[in-house]
Amino acid sequence: MKALAMGLSLFAALAGPAWAQSPTSDWERSDVADDVTATIRFADAPTFSVTCSSGQLMVLVSSLPKAGQAARTRSIVIRQAERTLSMPWIAGASDEALAGAPRPLARALRRGGRLTVQSPGDADAIEYALDLPARSEAVTHVMERCGAPLEDPRDDLPPLDNAAMRWTREPEPSYPDRLTQNGLAVVSCITTRNGHLRDCVVEAEFPTGFELGRAALQAYRVANIGRRNGGEVADGQLMTAALRMPCQRCLQGPAAPR
Repeated sequence: MKALAMGLSLFAALAGPAWAQSPTSDWERSDVADDVTATIRFADAPTFSVTCSSGQLMVLVSSLPKAGQAARTRSIVIRQAERTLSMPWIAGASDEALAGAPRPLARALRRGGRLTVQSPGDADAIEYALDLPARSEAVTHVMERCGAPLEDPRDDLPPLDNAAMRWTREPEPSYPDRLTQNGLAVVSCITTRNGHLRDCVVEAEFPTGFELGRAALQAYRVANIGRRNGGEVADGQLMTAALRMPCQRCLQGPAAPR
């Protein structure tokens, strides 16, 4: 049985020293057409942008250490107080990444306080300690525009140790026939002792408009997980997983001429 592929691989190398950073200014809000964005910048640390675009919430992290090679995902670890925000990250430019679970991250950014960010980049892992303003009105505005809840009890659930898990029954989504590019859906679920996943919700889907999240939810309803060492699955932990959906017509290529 394959090891459980979760999309986010936490790096094992020891992080470098934490560099405390204060923002160069408060959150900046911009409204362009139907898009609204809240951005906070630091002098020598990652920049966070929370955007609501056409009803979709997105969180982009930029000014990261440049990735060493082209990849679809990045390894990023974010912590706030006792919380660890475990999620897949979709790689953008060499110094950018898009959060696979934007709502929990947006809530953390809105809460403010000390946020630590780790990303390996090319060189040694650097840990940034960012001091955020509390209760950002700009982030609140963006989240409310997208209908994202400002509080969610799921944020307090302990994250599942994905590396210790495997699928005992893998999710098998029905890929949309009309998909025109490779897709990805990020889903979070609560674990049970028997390995079933409950209360699954769609965190993000790329691209939108193809019901990839719906297909992922149907697949996770019948999927099952187990511990790689054969022990019991802990009850009430939060699993956040990325499910990739290949474009079938892309794999098949163009139809032969007649």
